[in-house]
Amino acid sequence: MLNVRSPIAGDVAPCSGSGCSCTRTFVHSIVFPNLHVEVPHDGSVTTESTFQVLKACFHHWSSCPLSGVNAGIRDRLIQMASDMNDLGLFDNMPICLTHMQLDYDNIFVDRHAHGDSPIISAITDWDTATFAPMFMVCVPPSWLWMRAENNETFSRAVIDGPTSPEARELKQLFEDAAGPDYMRFAYEPMYDWARLLVELAMDYHFHKVGRVNVVETILRNWESHCRQWNLDLTCYIREGTLN
Repeated sequence: MLNVRSPIAGDVAPCSGSGCSCTRTFVHSIVFPNLHVEVPHDGSVTTESTFQVLKACFHHWSSCPLSGVNAGIRDRLIQMASDMNDLGLFDNMPICLTHMQLDYDNIFVDRHAHGDSPIISAITDWDTATFAPMFMVCVPPSWLWMRAENNETFSRAVIDGPTSPEARELKQLFEDAAGPDYMRFAYEPMYDWARLLVELAMDYHFHKVGRVNVVETILRNWESHCRQWNLDLTCYIREGTLN
C-alpha cells in the first residue's frame, strides 16, 4: 500500500459515469469537494500537504452543526496540527492508500497454497479504505506477535515488545522486511499523536455521543505536554521519549 499513492487525500470510489463499466478508480478530495483524481495519477496535480488537509477537515467539521466542533475546538485542533507541522513531522509526506482496519480479522491466509509456504489470499473490509498521509499506513502490527493485556496500553505494549523468543523472532523478521521508513513512522511516539489527529480529522462520526469529550481530552493532553516542554518537542522526537 505504501507504493499506491495519490496527490490528494480522500475517499476511494470507482468511476461513477452513467452506464460506465470501466475499472477506473478515483480519489475524492477532502480539501476541495469538487476535485477528484484518478489513481494511478499522471502527476498533473500537486500533492496536498498534510497540514493543508488537516486544516481543511477541521474547518469542515466546525461548519457542521451536528459535529459539536465549535470554533474554539477547531482552532485548538489546527494549532495541534501546526505544532506538528513546525516540528517537521509532515515534511515530504506522501499520500498513500490506507486500510484503516488492517488487523488479523481482515487478513486471510492460505496455509497450503505452495506446500509449506503460506500466502495472504485475501484482505477484506475495504469500505473504510482511504488515501491518507503515509504514517497512517505504518501502524505497528503488534497483533502479529503480542496482545496488550489488562490495563496495558497498546503503545506501551509496542514499546516494551514481546517477551517470548518466538515472538521476538517474528517481530524482527517483520521489521527487517518493513524497512527504515516504515519503522520510523511505526515506532516514533510522536507519530502516534499524528495518527490520532488524522483519525479525528477524517472521522465522519463526530456527532456521536461523547466524541467531542474524547477530542477535548486529547487536546488537553497535547497542550499539557506542550506547556511542560515549552513547545520545544524536537529533542523528544529524536530521542523517542514521548509516551
